[in-house]
Amino acid sequence: PIRGLVNSLAGVLRSVLYALNAIKEQKEKQ
Repeated sequence: PIRGLVNSLAGVLRSVLYALNAIKEQKEKQ
């Protein structure tokens, strides 16, 4: 079903955004 696909895509997108945010915070701390 499409809903499951959208759900997994949202999860991947969320984890990618979380990783980018963590990297950005690390760069700002240095």
